[in-house]
Amino acid sequence: MEMVKNSPKDCYVTVQKTIMIIMERLNKVLSLEGHIHTMSDRSQYIDIQSLLCASLQSLLRKVTPEDAPKISDMVMTALLQMFNSSTGKSGGVQEDALMAVATLAEVLGSEFIKYMDAFKPFLAIGLKNHSEYQVPTDSTFRSSIMRL
Repeated sequence: MEMVKNSPKDCYVTVQKTIMIIMERLNKVLSLEGHIHTMSDRSQYIDIQSLLCASLQSLLRKVTPEDAPKISDMVMTALLQMFNSSTGKSGGVQEDALMAVATLAEVLGSEFIKYMDAFKPFLAIGLKNHSEYQVPTDSTFRSSIMRL
């Protein structure tokens, strides 16, 4: 993630390709939820989701405002699917997904408003659980969402 965060502008095409790979893998992982049978599998499933969200968050920080709308539907669909899944109730997964949403909101600016109706219930849950999660107290998250 440090390589992405510190990548020069001439590596932007690589960042774009990496976003597509992360989204492909996230969608593949999400499709596996019904096939999890053991606690070990569930733990690994949660860990993978969290890692993919963290990677996505780093990559989204590098996306230009012109390119963000091109991928935002795909990103929000996957993140909303995570919130709706049984593992979306897991604190770590919810926190990582909320942080990815906040980063997307920051990059999209006022264009994020189109996702608010679908996202609002999950935002409310996150804000209600402020003692459990760090996300709602994070200044980036609050300022990104509150600007809308």
